[in-house]
Amino acid sequence: MNNKTRLLALAIAMIGASSAHAVQISLVESSLSASDTTADGVAVVQSFSTRSPIGADTFKRFDGNDGVLEAIVAKVESSGAKLTQAGAQGTSDFSVSWKAFGGTVFDGARFGSLNASGSTQAFSRLERTILPGESLGEVFIENGSPAGESSARYTVVSDKTAGADALVSNVERNQAEVSIAITHELDYQFVPHAAASFAAHQLLTTSLYDAGKVKVGTRFEVGIDIFNLAMVDRIGLDFDSLEIASGNGLKLDGYSGFKTALAQGSGGVVRASFIADQAGEQESLLTLRFSDQDVGFESTRQSYTLGLTITANVFKDPPPNGVPEPGVLALLGIGLVGLVARRRRHGSRA
Repeated sequence: MNNKTRLLALAIAMIGASSAHAVQISLVESSLSASDTTADGVAVVQSFSTRSPIGADTFKRFDGNDGVLEAIVAKVESSGAKLTQAGAQGTSDFSVSWKAFGGTVFDGARFGSLNASGSTQAFSRLERTILPGESLGEVFIENGSPAGESSARYTVVSDKTAGADALVSNVERNQAEVSIAITHELDYQFVPHAAASFAAHQLLTTSLYDAGKVKVGTRFEVGIDIFNLAMVDRIGLDFDSLEIASGNGLKLDGYSGFKTALAQGSGGVVRASFIADQAGEQESLLTLRFSDQDVGFESTRQSYTLGLTITANVFKDPPPNGVPEPGVLALLGIGLVGLVARRRRHGSRA
């Protein structure tokens, strides 16, 4: 499989990047009631248990290796149940309290509410979206520490306001053959991580740049092409920094990167300037640092490094007017002395 085919297969696999975990809770009783016989408006709250309670291992926390988490959607929905009330005037409520990993998702949130005797209402769907910046969101992210408590509690509330009879609030089956169940769901909505590369169509994390011949003491600039590899809905790529990891013949004089994040499938240029401060064949290793675009939950963003080896043949300026350097003059002097001595020997023989 070639590189383009691999990328295409990976892109198809990541379409619709969301991870949902749902659990259905069945109630123990087929009909649940709370009766308020008071006349002073003091509500009666009746809690009830479930067949399979939510526990510590019911849901999974989000794995930051999957991508950058953008939102957490918590949903609670009931099926096969209705809320009724009979008797005196007042209000009937059905509510849920849900903790996940120690954080409170819903605290006595109402599924349904009635305030007319004999009326009937199917339960509504509860939904809460947890966004970056909310401290609650961090408890849903895997960080290596043990997860806190996960649990759910359901209550029927009967609040009589007037009348001679008691107010009876009921949660019961909407059909005799249908059981009462409540579904809890966590939906992690995320975007795949960025992929920093020196190449446009394959992951390339190291590269070589030959600056050629450079005069010692001069300043030169290089442009480095950077790409965020293509994938459906991949997160943008931010440029962070550049530094020389090794080598001392080339001095880093400054750098600049792309100002806005690279969208998936796009490229940008990082520019770096150097001063060649030592003559000879020079080689330096640059470390370029990148990270996921500053969106989503910060704790799920990742950082990346690319390594670029830059080489240059640094030479000194030639002497002015073609005058030989002192070392060359010394060699010429030795040669002239030898030539004079040789001529004298030939002259004495004659």
